[in-house]
Amino acid sequence: MDRLKLLLDSIDQGSVDAVVEAIKAARSIYIAGNGGSDANASHLALHLIECGKQAHNLMAELPLLTAYANDFAYDEVVRKRLKQTATPEDCLVVLSGSGNSRNIILA
Repeated sequence: MDRLKLLLDSIDQGSVDAVVEAIKAARSIYIAGNGGSDANASHLALHLIECGKQAHNLMAELPLLTAYANDFAYDEVVRKRLKQTATPEDCLVVLSGSGNSRNIILA
């Protein structure tokens, strides 16, 4: 419990506020994660949609994901989808437990 309190106390509120403002200002929010982070991305997209935002989990469409991976490479899946659909008015939220997923880093 002490570890969790230390972690929560270390969060920079200014950074959290900046993320909230970026999401509020965005035309669309694109979200990406792998594994458990992908499940969290779907859950986040649901809540953003419930709040009236246009939100898309980039990893949610399995046939499209595997087609991109087959035609290009798995590492390119998120980046390629963003390049084709996102605009400068959009926001990208990436979720990663390790911070080392190449497809997330390249996005």
